Amino acid sequence: MKRLLLLAALFCVAAQARPALSVPAGAQFIVVTGVNPTELEGTSRTAAMQSLARAVSREFRDEADFVVVFANRRTIPTATPVKGYHLRVKNEVKGIGVPTFNAGKQFGGTQRLQGMLYFPNTAPFWKIPFVHEFAHGWANDLLPTAEPGHFGFCGAGSQLGGFDSRTLKKIGPDVYQARNLNGVPFGTAANGGNSVPYSDFELYLMGLLPAQAVKPFQCAYAGTWVNRAAGIFQANRMHSLNIQAIQSKYGARQPDFTRSPRTFRLLAVLVSPSPPRRQELSQVSLTLQHLTSTGDDGDSNFTFNEATRGLGRLHLLDPRRLRR
Repeated sequence: MKRLLLLAALFCVAAQARPALSVPAGAQFIVVTGVNPTELEGTSRTAAMQSLARAVSREFRDEADFVVVFANRRTIPTATPVKGYHLRVKNEVKGIGVPTFNAGKQFGGTQRLQGMLYFPNTAPFWKIPFVHEFAHGWANDLLPTAEPGHFGFCGAGSQLGGFDSRTLKKIGPDVYQARNLNGVPFGTAANGGNSVPYSDFELYLMGLLPAQAVKPFQCAYAGTWVNRAAGIFQANRMHSLNIQAIQSKYGARQPDFTRSPRTFRLLAVLVSPSPPRRQELSQVSLTLQHLTSTGDDGDSNFTFNEATRGLGRLHLLDPRRLRR
């Protein structure tokens, strides 16, 4: 009898711990309550994201290219180690330095989902590094740099760090200075959030520009800062790269520009320990509206569509139409 009572108690605890999913009236995103955001931010975040994906897949059809997850916070706690991240679920693209694979079985059996993005708060859209994290679906795993996963001291990037090659100048023995696409000193991992557009090379890797549109650029694989605030760095060697040499070594992007998608389907999720208030729901709706807008939205920051020069679009799925 004691054993039966213990099993019953354990079952009740497990049932209570299972996250609850809902779609609030007027909202175009899923609310998941009973999830502690810190679970999605630590060393076990991949397993936590897989668990979240499985919960979503049980109730909603598999039609999203990317799932975007926000934590229901206004600000990021100081203990939170991330401002955002991208988790690949599968890769079918060749020539970007990533093996082809599909881990969809661990994410609820999805066949379509390419990746999941996570942001630890619901700040206004210009503070959400969505444009940066979205680029990690394709870059940078191709060029080795001093900043793994980013463009470092390389003229190939913008959102993922790196400088504008047109501004590069040598100012001393093995000493160089450069600026980013916004005309200010560059960063090796990022360039001011949504204040810069994508570079030609980033757009090529995303399938939004043809190879011939990528101009030659300079790259220091192992540079070091001399004066970060002034964009001055030291490098023993600058490599001059062009797209033909890159494709010869790593292969051409497949599918190429003519066969790559231009529109990406998003499913948005808000995770919250307790049911969110109306103003919190409104903030998420406004953030999603700006992130997925097309054309000039009147803000100096770049939305995804603006960062791609109008070449790419985001389509926000209505979860109410995806109910199983």
